[in-house]
Amino acid sequence: MSLTSKLILGFVFALVLQVLQMFISGYFAARMQKTTEQVSSSLSASMAVQSAVDAVRDLRMRMQEDVAVGSAHVSPKVYRVYLEEIAAQARVLTSEIGSGHSVNFQAVAKALDGANSELEVLESQVAGKGSIVDEVAFLDDQVGLVGQALLGAQIQVRELAIAGMQRERGMRDLPMRAGIVITLGGVVLMSLFIAWFSRQLVIPIQRAWSELEHRVAARTAELAATVGELEGQIVERRKAEAQKEELHQQLVDASRRAGMAELANGVLHNVGNVLNSVNISAGVLLDRLGQSRSDGLQRAVQLLREHETDLAEFLTTSAQGKKLPAYLEKVAAHLLQERDVLVGEARDLSVRIDHMKDIVHRQQSYARVSGVTSFGRLSAVVEDVLRMQQGALAEHGIRVETKFLWDEEFEMDRSRVLQILLNLMSNARQATVQRGGGEGLIRVDCELVAEQRVRLRVVDHGVGISAENLAKVFGHGFTTKRDGHGFGLHHSANSAAEMGGRLWAESQGEGRGACFCLELPVGVLVAGAQT
Repeated sequence: MSLTSKLILGFVFALVLQVLQMFISGYFAARMQKTTEQVSSSLSASMAVQSAVDAVRDLRMRMQEDVAVGSAHVSPKVYRVYLEEIAAQARVLTSEIGSGHSVNFQAVAKALDGANSELEVLESQVAGKGSIVDEVAFLDDQVGLVGQALLGAQIQVRELAIAGMQRERGMRDLPMRAGIVITLGGVVLMSLFIAWFSRQLVIPIQRAWSELEHRVAARTAELAATVGELEGQIVERRKAEAQKEELHQQLVDASRRAGMAELANGVLHNVGNVLNSVNISAGVLLDRLGQSRSDGLQRAVQLLREHETDLAEFLTTSAQGKKLPAYLEKVAAHLLQERDVLVGEARDLSVRIDHMKDIVHRQQSYARVSGVTSFGRLSAVVEDVLRMQQGALAEHGIRVETKFLWDEEFEMDRSRVLQILLNLMSNARQATVQRGGGEGLIRVDCELVAEQRVRLRVVDHGVGISAENLAKVFGHGFTTKRDGHGFGLHHSANSAAEMGGRLWAESQGEGRGACFCLELPVGVLVAGAQT
């Protein structure tokens, strides 16, 4: 074989080697592309399932909150929006995964159909004023089945995604390994040609290697683009979480406003009690003035004027004249007694009006410093609370005993502390009245339990708290009162936490009273005070 023929044979061999390498690289690149698309579809489906699961959880929480507040707040239209969102995410799941996989789409579709059927029944019950609470419970059970089906689908989708990523990792290095093997084989064979021919035979190998590197770089860029898309989806998810946190803050603000309303309601109640006393005093004044004997005095004066010319003879000889001095004496005594009664009622009326002014003034002073810390003593705050509750406590014959083992001035948010104590005293009073059984007693004590921590307790002998409800009393919307809203203790616990303290309840059970403990940090004491 001539040198030219050998040279041509070498070039043909190099060409075959290059074509083989390109074919293998293209084959593995196609398989990796397919595997990457499957992984991307699995990730998209997983996010859709997660969104549907979140919607199921939010829907169930919404239904539970609506039922807890009252059947009037049940809104099938809102539930319909949640179910449509879940169905939309289920369609995304189906379109991303497609057929030929082990994901059980039929279970999700069947559960959704059942939830829609239950929602239609609930809508008919709301329109017909039927048993709404039971239908909401049935709908909640069906939505729970939807959540279970979605969780099953989510597990299956994750298994597909994990399997796809494992295949992708296993195939990622195959093109390079195959290229290396082919290159090494080509190098060995071409070394023989290089020994026979010139170094120009190495050039095709260098070109093939460069092309392989170019393909690897292009594939790396595609993977980087995919990662960028996933990062964008993560950013959207964080935005959704930020919106959720904003809604939570709005809920906290609503609870705080409800606590302020509770404080205002207590002030209005005390003012109303004083107004009742004012009305009674005003009625007594009107009755006394209506029964006044001043007209009798006027008749006596008129009689004296009629006998101005013979007044001495009239008073000494006439039977009517003889009785007149004694009658005037009785009228004078009655008028003096009447004056004392009217003065007493007027003085009592002035005291009650001053009491109303004091209640309003204290409410205004606390409203002005809301959210601002200042130095003060807990005993002063407790005294203000007792003055605000004085009318309601006296109305039911409830005594309050206070004991302060520690009462130094320290920096605190007086408005928040007053709201918490007012709520605790109101609850203790209501629990005592509800239990009945004669005179009631509420104890308030304060002590330093640890360094830089002070504990104030409100103890009543009322209806008590069951062990089951003891862990729920601070939950949002939870209440055992017919006219309660479930905001008071929840807001009080949040306020205590925001001040760096905590609020908890203790009870031996129903009928055995309860104890609410408020613990606050004593971070800054007034100059010269000792703990």
